[in-house]
Amino acid sequence: MSPVKFPAADGDVDAAVTARLAHFVQLLIAENQRQNLTGTRDEAELRRIHIGDSLKLLPLLHERGITRLLDLGSGGGLPGIPLACVRTDLHVTLLDATRKKVAALERMVAALELSNVRTVWGRAEALAHQPEYREQYDAVTARAVAGLPLLVEYAAGFVRPGGTCWFYKSAAAAEPERIAAESATRRCRLSHLATHAYRLADEDADRALLEYRKDGALAANLPRPAGMAKKHPF
Repeated sequence: MSPVKFPAADGDVDAAVTARLAHFVQLLIAENQRQNLTGTRDEAELRRIHIGDSLKLLPLLHERGITRLLDLGSGGGLPGIPLACVRTDLHVTLLDATRKKVAALERMVAALELSNVRTVWGRAEALAHQPEYREQYDAVTARAVAGLPLLVEYAAGFVRPGGTCWFYKSAAAAEPERIAAESATRRCRLSHLATHAYRLADEDADRALLEYRKDGALAANLPRPAGMAKKHPF
């Protein structure tokens, strides 16, 4: 079988990056034997769906001049690890609340020798109040984590004023979720800038990246304590 290419925004990525991404796919398949990090376990599908989807953020990172990115609810390292493989100048923090998933992320990052990536274990609602993390990132992204009203509150504590949030959604869900999150975005000082539609190879339905700008400092009492956003969304 011929190798599957890893498409970047401006064409196929170079050989070294292709090898690094291929290594990540193999590591992810191996880690999936220990715990469920992705529903997809086929190598070609992992490349097409998960790597291809992750790399759709590359041109937006470039356009916004992003140098510090937080991957919220990183799970199997998506999209953070593929982005860090391509953009070695990008400092990526992988955050997840499940210790076993963070351990898997640590193993994969070490095997890939990604000096531009750090892993963090903890609840977003708590970590976002710590000075080390609060409003310290140029951008926050999240893929397949939660509904938008929750993501907005979780993300707003990490992104700096003037920074950007990107949330991966299906095109069908993007507009209903954007509307449902309007109250949360107002409370969390986020403004919707754009919905970027795209389509992966061999798919007949669009996907979307919802883009938000952080307009000012977040209120000191936000995000609320663990579980509050889920129980009582704005």
